[in-house]
Formats: sequence, structure tokens, C-alpha cells
Amino acid sequence: MASLDALPDARHALDATGAPGVIRTLAEGLLPGGAVGLVGIGHGVLDLDPVLLVEKEMALVGCHAFGDELQRIGGLIAELGPALDPLIDAEIALDDVPGAYRRHLAGEVAGLKTLIRCAS
Repeated sequence: MASLDALPDARHALDATGAPGVIRTLAEGLLPGGAVGLVGIGHGVLDLDPVLLVEKEMALVGCHAFGDELQRIGGLIAELGPALDPLIDAEIALDDVPGAYRRHLAGEVAGLKTLIRCAS
């Protein structure tokens, strides 16, 4: 799993994976006084010591941004895919995420999105 080494001063983060290990890593690695926003739909049980949240004065916030539009959007992706491809900067492995953050922070990207391939 990628670490937060690329963002040593991060106070806030959004998790779009829903993976318990990623959420735990974010909570452990962020600076005190921040928050982790949970956007991803999780699977499994989150193994996170609540004392960590108290000691770091950190918030864990659930964010639900979709209603019934997901089915419609799914249908549009096949139609719009070729037009959206130029927006993709790179497709990377999960282990390459810290390097991708460094590239984004340095302004060394051409597209708007980096796709992350997760091994099953």
C-alpha cells in the first residue's frame, strides 16, 4: 500500500477507495486537527482505534454525493469515453501513487486525471 511520504504535511484527505487499510493509513499519517472524508463505498470492517481520532483531534466524515444518477452516468461513459480519454494524464499502479502526487504538485502533468490500477 502506498504511504503518505509524498505528503508529509497533509492535514486533510479524501478517500475514494473505501478500502479499510487506506482509511487507516490516512488517519494515522495526517497531521493533527484535520479530517478524512470518506467518499468511497467501503467493503469490510474498518480497523481504526478511536483513541487516534481523539488524540489527533481528527474528524472522520462520510460524504455521499450521488442519488439515482449513477445508472445514467454509467450509460454515458461508454458513449463519452473516447472524448474523455484526452483528459487522462496517466494510468499507474497503486505503488506509483506517491510519485504521481509529486508530479501533480510540481505541475508536471498534461491531463486532469490519473487512473490508478489496483491489483485484485
